[in-house]
Amino acid sequence: MNYKDIVNAVTNNLEINLYPTQEKIAESIINPNKEKIHICCYTRYGKTYSVAFGICLYILLNDDKKIKVIAPKTGQANILRDYIIDFLIEHESFRNLLPLETDKTERLQKQMSKKKIDFTNKCSLEILTAGGDLMGYGSDLLVIDEACKIEDEKYNKEINRMIEGKVVEVGNPLHRQNFFWRHFNNDKYLNIHIGEKQGIKEGRHSKEYFDEKALELGGKNTREYQILYKSRFPDSSEASLIRWSWIEKAVEKETNIKGKTIYGLDVAAAGNDLNVLTKIKTNKQTYKIENINNWSCNDTMETVARVTEKIDKQNQVNIDSIGIGKGVADRLKEKGYNINLINVGEKSKDKTMLNKKAEYYWYLRTLFEEQRINIPNHSKLKNQLTALKIEYTSKNKKKIKDPSKSPDYADSLMLACSKEKQEELMISKYDPFEK
Repeated sequence: MNYKDIVNAVTNNLEINLYPTQEKIAESIINPNKEKIHICCYTRYGKTYSVAFGICLYILLNDDKKIKVIAPKTGQANILRDYIIDFLIEHESFRNLLPLETDKTERLQKQMSKKKIDFTNKCSLEILTAGGDLMGYGSDLLVIDEACKIEDEKYNKEINRMIEGKVVEVGNPLHRQNFFWRHFNNDKYLNIHIGEKQGIKEGRHSKEYFDEKALELGGKNTREYQILYKSRFPDSSEASLIRWSWIEKAVEKETNIKGKTIYGLDVAAAGNDLNVLTKIKTNKQTYKIENINNWSCNDTMETVARVTEKIDKQNQVNIDSIGIGKGVADRLKEKGYNINLINVGEKSKDKTMLNKKAEYYWYLRTLFEEQRINIPNHSKLKNQLTALKIEYTSKNKKKIKDPSKSPDYADSLMLACSKEKQEELMISKYDPFEK
């Protein structure tokens, strides 16, 4: 079956005009062979309109399907819902799906204002928000609108469990700190991406339109224009500690080092946290991750046993002395291992840093910026590094703001690379807070 022909036939019959990529969006939603779809287009292109049309087509072509739409907030969910309402009310082919008299427009609008709509072919459409409890919901078609504005924790714990069939993610490329960015780089997803050049080529907007928008935003190289009209994910947020481009270069860098082996051990506190042991090799100037081990366990003695299987007694192991890490470190010391306790909450000698954690992370940042570190292409480590934020206290001291989930891989690397040499901490050329 040619699903593109179906889209063209319906649009011609209903006298609906779609641009080429808008047609592609609608076709991908009704095509059962395309199960994971990622839609990232410039603002005002009409992606939400296209998705709404695709949803209506999906309902028209299928029986007994559960369609769920999730957005960060009610107002955002209503934008997509209102487009769907317009299609259902204005076009007879869609209107016949509704269990009401088609000439009673007022009754139709009242029915459509509900969060859940049932259709005559046993399909249902439900509008949900990420702020609510999503546990227990399942779907044949799940549409996540404004996906870049939904926190990763919400996606991982609740939304991901709702996916039983097709999933469509829609949004603007606001940042690289959640699932929307990861899926943009995931070859399992059909990526529909459109920026200003394609918009001009399709005739959706003119070059003059984009020139005017660039003038309003201060130029085409500004962060806002890159996101909104070139539809590019920013390299980092203004408060990011480590730029994504630095991380990518650290993956590409090939380094052979003859030097000292050091381990960084981040001990799991509780819940879903992982114990992470990172092995690095360093000659004091360049660093390379040689191995990363992780395991889930909150028992101190079992953690000690796991660590002793991975390390040699002569190699240094850096462990945070705060909390449960102290117990693990003490037991390893008793067994004769070379343990270096680090209190990341301790006051830093550097007057610009809130504590040792900020100091050590700033040094790690320097290693990435100056391309003095080589890391594996480890998705969790990369995502945790780019999610770290740097803030300023009221006394103008730098502090590290962790993401919502414990950055265990990043902390383990920070501990392994920890260094206090003052002159090496402050040579960063890039400062997102530079005035």
